[in-house]
Amino acid sequence: MPTDDLNGRFSAVANAADRYSLWSECAEIPAGWTVSSGVADRSYRIEYVSTNWSDVRPPGLVARLARAASSEQESAR
Repeated sequence: MPTDDLNGRFSAVANAADRYSLWSECAEIPAGWTVSSGVADRSYRIEYVSTNWSDVRPPGLVARLARAASSEQESAR
C-alpha cells in the first residue's frame, strides 16, 4: 500500500476498535474497516485522523478507566 505517496489520494478508515488508517483510493477497503472520511489528498486525511483520533487508547481501556474513576469517586463520598 503506497501510503507514503505524498501525491496519492486516500480515505480515512476506522475499525471497530476506533483505530484509524489512511487507505489508498486504488485499494479495496478491507473487511472490518469503514470509510470515515472520503477520498482526498494525503495531507487532508492526515489532518482528519489527527483531529478525530485524539485518544489512541483502546475503547475497552477507556471504559475500564472511566469505571475505576467512577468507583473511586463513589468511595470518596
